[in-house]
Amino acid sequence: MSTSPNDALAANRDLALLLQSPRLVADAAECDVAMRRRTILVVTAICALCVLLAWFYVPRGPEITGKVSSHDLAAIESLVHRTIGRRPILPDYSWQSLRQLPQAIRRPRGRIVNIAAADGAVQVEALLASPREKGITRGVTCTLKKSANTWEITAYKFWIGPESLR
Repeated sequence: MSTSPNDALAANRDLALLLQSPRLVADAAECDVAMRRRTILVVTAICALCVLLAWFYVPRGPEITGKVSSHDLAAIESLVHRTIGRRPILPDYSWQSLRQLPQAIRRPRGRIVNIAAADGAVQVEALLASPREKGITRGVTCTLKKSANTWEITAYKFWIGPESLR
């Protein structure tokens, strides 16, 4: 079952003619376009998934129950953040603040979870920015009252509990 050199040469010639046909070149070009489209669709889908996950991951503002004006809300949040030790990421626009920006972004930060207003008092629940231990959450519950034009903390409770409660 040996093939002669002429048979192999004829087969190679037929293959070369077949590969040079314009229809096969057009099919290859269509395949390249289809591959590019598929790649673009896959990359777009992955980017959309990343954006969706980031949107779900980014923490939202505190849950507010009761009536609190926007001015009072800003004052309450500022007071509670100062009390729990949260410092601003960019306190001013100096060169020193810009140099410390990477450290400030990586620094653990506490956040306000819930603000409930009732009968002239406001109760604020905040999670503390402590290094996370497995399954443990630390937080504070502050009770505030408005006197004159400022807010004051009248009660301050520190709590530690399982993460499943939050």
